[in-house]
Amino acid sequence: MSSDNQKNDTVDQLVLDIKALVLLSENDETLSRAIRDNITDSHDEQVIKFMSLIQPAKKPFSRRGMFLTALGELVLASFLTIAGISLLAPSIMGLQSPHQLLAYFTELINGISPASLSDPLIPFLDFLFALLLLFGSFYLLRHSSVELKESGLS
Repeated sequence: MSSDNQKNDTVDQLVLDIKALVLLSENDETLSRAIRDNITDSHDEQVIKFMSLIQPAKKPFSRRGMFLTALGELVLASFLTIAGISLLAPSIMGLQSPHQLLAYFTELINGISPASLSDPLIPFLDFLFALLLLFGSFYLLRHSSVELKESGLS
């Protein structure tokens, strides 16, 4: 029982020391820098193990990040769905020769004529969609870079 009390006393003392350091560091930038250098950026094995005890294993995404990730996944899923349906349709329709397959895809591509894309809203929506894809991809690249830095790979 005394061993448990001793452990609790040690943890309580650590908590009090942390609170004292936080209070002191609010007014002293050199103390803040010393804490950061000696604890956060430490190369000491024991300090690193202690930091892994108190830090969560992985940072959760922000809501904005989750939204952009979900949006990117929806766009990717829609591309894959359209491609899958267009590739699955010939086998469902019973097209078996290469000429029939070529004729199917030629007819599909010819159906998208410049006349059907003459609405002035189409280029604007295309531009917005392209921007959305680019911003989503840049955000995911930035997030990946942060994750790589946190994991120590870069």
